[in-house]
Amino acid sequence: MAATRDVRRPRWAGSYHLATSLPHGLVLRVCLTPRWGAGSVVEVYEHIAGGGRCASCIEGRGALVHTADGRRFLCVSCIASHREACLRLFGHEPDYGLVIDDANVVWP
Repeated sequence: MAATRDVRRPRWAGSYHLATSLPHGLVLRVCLTPRWGAGSVVEVYEHIAGGGRCASCIEGRGALVHTADGRRFLCVSCIASHREACLRLFGHEPDYGLVIDDANVVWP
């Protein structure tokens, strides 16, 4: 009997989790639809053991998170200071969600 896959989970979710098991893992997406640029390659996830170098302070290390500028590695202290500054300036805290959480979505 063949193993069944949970059809509510995206097929690429396993790629994200496989990348986290490597010292430096990268997940690329290749577009197969001519309408959206067949053959184009986009980096969608990167994992570095111990965290990537912080895009803000360059000294800390942190996880890959969603930012207003796209996906960036940010350390915990920079995320905290960015949230505090946004709260002070704009009255709300931005969501710096982990990119790995994208692989844990369940589609209806």
